[in-house]
This record gives sequence, structure tokens and C-alpha cells, in this order.
Amino acid sequence: KGRDYKKISFVKLFEPLNCLIGTGLYVDDIDNQIQAELLQVVSRIRFGREGYVFINRFNGDALVSNGRIFSGKKKLWEEFDKDPVKMRAIFDKEYKAAITPDGDYIYYSHIKLTTPDIESPKASFIFGIPELQWLVGAGVYLDDAEADIEVMLTELKGEIKKKILYSSIVTLLVLLVFLYIFRLLRGKIANDTEMLSSFFKQAALSNEPINRDLVHFEELDRMAESANMMLEDKKQAKKQLEMFKAFADSSNQGMGWADRNGSIEYGNPALVALLEEESLNAIIGKNVGSEYYPEEEQKRINNTIFPTVASSGHWSGELQLRTATGNLIPTHNSLFLIRDETSGEQYYANIVSDITELKIAEKDKANLARKLQVAQKMESIGLIAGGVAHDLNNILSGITGYPELILGDLPKDSKLRSFVEAIGQSGRRAAAIVDDLLTVARGAAYARKIHDLNSLVQNYLESPEFKKLKSLHPGVSCNYLFEAANGGVLCSPVQVQKTLMNLVTNGFEAVGDNGTVTITTSNQQVDTESAASLEMIAGSYVVLEVQDNGPGISEMDLEHIFEPFYTKKTMGKSGTGLGLTVVWNTMVDHDGKVSVKSGETGSCFKLFFPLTTSGTQSLKEKDSEGIISGDNQHILVIDDEPQLREIGCQMLRKLGYRVDSVDSGEAAIEFIRDQPVDLMLIDMLMEPGINGRETYMEALKLYPGQRAVIASGFSKSDDVTAMLEAGAAKFVKKPYSLELLSRAIGEALRG
Repeated sequence: KGRDYKKISFVKLFEPLNCLIGTGLYVDDIDNQIQAELLQVVSRIRFGREGYVFINRFNGDALVSNGRIFSGKKKLWEEFDKDPVKMRAIFDKEYKAAITPDGDYIYYSHIKLTTPDIESPKASFIFGIPELQWLVGAGVYLDDAEADIEVMLTELKGEIKKKILYSSIVTLLVLLVFLYIFRLLRGKIANDTEMLSSFFKQAALSNEPINRDLVHFEELDRMAESANMMLEDKKQAKKQLEMFKAFADSSNQGMGWADRNGSIEYGNPALVALLEEESLNAIIGKNVGSEYYPEEEQKRINNTIFPTVASSGHWSGELQLRTATGNLIPTHNSLFLIRDETSGEQYYANIVSDITELKIAEKDKANLARKLQVAQKMESIGLIAGGVAHDLNNILSGITGYPELILGDLPKDSKLRSFVEAIGQSGRRAAAIVDDLLTVARGAAYARKIHDLNSLVQNYLESPEFKKLKSLHPGVSCNYLFEAANGGVLCSPVQVQKTLMNLVTNGFEAVGDNGTVTITTSNQQVDTESAASLEMIAGSYVVLEVQDNGPGISEMDLEHIFEPFYTKKTMGKSGTGLGLTVVWNTMVDHDGKVSVKSGETGSCFKLFFPLTTSGTQSLKEKDSEGIISGDNQHILVIDDEPQLREIGCQMLRKLGYRVDSVDSGEAAIEFIRDQPVDLMLIDMLMEPGINGRETYMEALKLYPGQRAVIASGFSKSDDVTAMLEAGAAKFVKKPYSLELLSRAIGEALRG
């Protein structure tokens, strides 16, 4: 109960009874059966006098050895208990060879099948099968191999002599046959050459191709092929002329031509549609200049464009075209002078395209350039912020970590408690600002799950931060409407609630002592047209809207509000200048979009989150609280910062764990190779050397299922995601508290 197993079934519709009849097998049963049968087969394989195949598991369990099948419940060195130390050393060689991508050879001494009490030198090839966790090997005893080689050399010498004699006889026979065939073909070549010559004469005088079936030789057949190609080119010339009209008719660009007087003689369907005429007959015979261009353009056509085409053969440029319904359309035109080789008449051919959208794009060019400049500015600031934030987090780990350790040892009535608590609180406030810097750098690593947006808003409205905001602005009313029937979004709840807090705080401060802030959630289907105007992808979204009735944002400020450190508040007192930048980057990180409208009646911010239809977290879901103590489990702390290693070790020892620490990923792998640990606390960024992700992947090779907790304040999200998918249990963000660390470690160890 509660477990599912993969199954493969064959189902057939039995039509007379309208029934579905099926039968199937469970995949794991077949896997076990196949493996058992495979071990039976392998155990019986023999080659030479002493050759056999052996199989062991990666963890040392013996499966097949010396022609025997073992239960797989004992290690190799336990099954051969006469010298377990030696057998363990042989297995270590086998394992190293097995994890080599293409396998490897090993050399050792071992007993034979027929003489189990005597050891002989042996060479074996080992190959690993990770899917089965098997290492498979087969080898030869060197003394047997030397005897076999001597016999084989004797046999080889005799075989070589036989083959030399056989090759000489065959070569002589082939030479005689070749001379006979050459005499037969010499006459045929002369006949075929004369026949091909007559075919060439016939091809030059008619349209009948050469019959290549009558040509027997490849070289002459190629000549016949060339002659037929020339005939085909002649046929294609006429066909291409016929296809030109079909090509022009299918083009999405307007194409047509007029005589020297400007009278239209042909137009393709695209040109008819561009001129907004009903059919081709409606434009035939009309004067292109007087009918379809304004007076100013007619003067350009008659006085400048036509003379230019007549002298140079070509003109291209823009013209305002007037359609049959009177609409003016900007167009790009390419005029050519073409000549009828038969009659000598000249015509003006024109390829015309509607460039209305291009003109619109040109108008937006300045706006796009400004947006690019802002984006580059934000990227530069983000890079700086990311580097600063990473260093600050390392510093803040000491400012927030040591006070916790000190408070645990101070008496409750100590005068120093208030000072130490103030240091810790200041560190946590600084860490919150660092979080904002990391969001600007778009390098903060937050775990993402599917949450209900209504729940996240409700949690914020019940939070101490919102209650404090209300106490500072008692005259402001806050209304909320949960209109999103389906509010599932894949998000970091920490980032979403911080974004909501920034917008609500700005709204409260904007309305002053008497105003209203309204929070609304809703579902919205964004169509293609609306998505284009908002510069986002069309689809289903959950929208979080924060609206106030304050004085609004000026048009000049509206262009810069999302830029880092652009603020009208008093820096350091009512803001850091990062609030709306955090909002912008959070939405970018969540593949969403933020839009803002502001006027005299107030400002409205809309956050568009892509809708996720999978299951969501419950409304009141919160992490369990309280400190989880350890039970002397062994934990390895991996961090390149000495102070952070010391803090982590002190906290873990205080929680009841047995702790060791190393300063690099390479050192961690060497440590666990000799001494396995219950859990690894791994820093993501370590220099120089391998990072946290690479360290964990190497650890998994040694110990599949190795438990780990990630600790970092700045990391690429794909590295964190890869580690979590590979089996890492938790992620804790630096600087971490004693309680947060205890819960992460405790939950990871409990699975």
C-alpha cells in the first residue's frame, strides 16, 4: 500500500463482447529474473583451462566468482575469508577499474579453478555497469597464457605459409582472367565509341535524348549524360518563362509593370490587394501615377524617378501610395527598366512593399535605445551589487552567528545580553539589505515551489511587518480582494512577499495620513495583442495588483523608478533606493512582468505571474519552528572561509553533532574517501578549485545517496537546482541562524 510499481501490459479489444482484455508483467520482477538468469549463465562461462567470468557489486557484494554463484549478501572479502585483507585490496583495484569510463586492466594473484590451494599471477579486464551497480571481469592466468601463446605462434607460422601459397595461385589466375576479359572488351569499346558519336550528332539536330541504356562504359555514359543535360536546359528555358507568372502571382510583395507611358499592363494579386482593388482587371490600363499616387508623388515620378530609371535602369526608394479607397500607405519601391527582346518595347517593372510597420518601428527606435541604455546600466550595477553582496554575506555571517553562540552561554541576567542582541539584530537588518542587493544582481538562490498567490498575500497581511506598517500609518485604509480563482504560481515565497511589502510600503507612504491602498489578485488571459503592448508572452497569468489613491508619479520619474538607487525618499531613513528594483528583478526571475500606471488619482502596479495549474501549498503552510538537536551524527563542514567554517562547526557542536571541517571541495572528497560522514554542509562558491555542485557530484560517485545541505548567500540558481535534483536535501541561506541550521540539518538527516 502506498507504493507504485512500473508495469508493461498488452491490451486487446475483443469486439464481440466489447471488452478490453489485458495481461502484463511488473518491470522490477522481470529485472530481478533477468539478473538472476544472467548470473546463472555467466557462472557457467568457461574459456581455456582456467578462464571464467566474475561479477561483484560496486559496494563489494560477491555475486559470481570462481564459477560459483553467491547470494550477494556478503562482501567479496567475507566469502574468501582465508585472506580478507588481500581480497579487499583486490576489490579496490576492481572498483577503480570499473568506474573508469571504458574499463581497465588489473593485475593480481588468485587461486585457480582446478587448484584452489595454489595462487598464480593473473591479468583481468574490469568493466563497470552503473545501471546495475555491477563490475564484471574476466581474466587469464599468466602461466596458462604463455603456454597458449607458444602453441598459437606455431599454428600461426603454418597458417602464414599456406596463405602465401594460396595468394600466389589466386593472383596468377586473376591475371590470366583479366587478360582474357581485356581482349573481349577492346572490341566493344570501339563499337560503343562509334555508336555514341552518332548519338551526339542526333542530339544536336533534334530534341530526342540519348538512350543511355545502350552505353556500356561509365566514362562514355557521363558524356551521354552531359548531352542530355544540354537538351534539358533547352526545355527548361521555356518552362521558366511560364513559371515566372506563377511565381509573381504567389509573391506576398506587390509586383507589376507598366509601359513607357505609365499604363499598367500586369499586376500580381499582392499588388491588387495593396491597391485595395477588387481584381486585376480593375487596374489594367490605368495610369499608375495619376491613379495611385498623390499629386506631390506624381511630380516626383514623372520628373525624377522615370528619368532616373530610363538612364540607369533602376531606382529604389519610398513613395506614399494612395489606394482605391483613398488610404495613404508608406511603401518601398524598386523600379527596373525591362526590355522585350522580340519587339524591343521597354517597360517599367516595380516591386512594392507596405512599410507601415517599419515606420512605426522607426518611431519607437529612440524609445528602444533608451530602454537598452537603462538595461545596460542595471546590468552593470547588478554585477557590482552581486560582488559586494557576496563579500558582505561572508562578513555578516560572523556578525549574526557569533551573537547567537554568545547568547547561548551568557546568563539571562547578564548586562551584556542587550548589547549582543543589538549586534545580532543589526546584522540581520544588514542581511536583509544584502538580500535586496542579491536580487538586483539576480544571483540570489531561493528554493521555488508552487504556491497559491492568495495565500502569500494573506500571510503578508498577518505578518509583523505589515502590522508595524499599519501602526506607523494609522490613517491609511488597506483593502484586499482575492478574485483569483486559481492562484497557483511557481515562485520563491520570500521574494514574492518582499516584493508585495515594497509595493504596499510605497503605497502607504504615497497616500500620506489619509488614503487607501488596495491589494487585488485576479486571473487574466493575456492575448497576443495585449502581450505585445506589455512586451510579454501571451498566456494565462495570475495578477497581483497594488493600487493607491496618492498624488501619483511624475512622467519624468516614471521612466526611472525601476533603476537602482533612484528614489525620491530620504536615503537611509525611509528607503535604500532598491525597493522597486527588487520588484523588477523579482518579476524577471519569475518569467513575469510588472506594469505601472500613474496619474493624479494615484498609482497602480500590476505584477503578472505565469499561472501554474499543478497543486499548490496550503494557505497557512509554514515551516516547523523550534531547534532540532542532533544525536552525535558525523557532519563535514566544507567552506573556503575560515570564519564561516568556525561558526558552522560551533553551531553544529552546540546542537549535538560530531563535526569536522575542510576548506575545499578537493579536500572534502579526500576526507570522505577514507571516512564516510552522515551529512555534508557544502558551500556553493569556493575558490580556487571545484565548487559546491561539483563537490557533491563527486561525493555521489563514492556514496550514492550521500546526504547534503547547501549553504550559500550567492549562487547561480541552476547549480542549486542541479544539487537538489541530484539528492541534496535542503538549502540554507547565509547568514544562517542556529534555529534555521538546526531545522535544515535535522530534516535532512530524517529524510
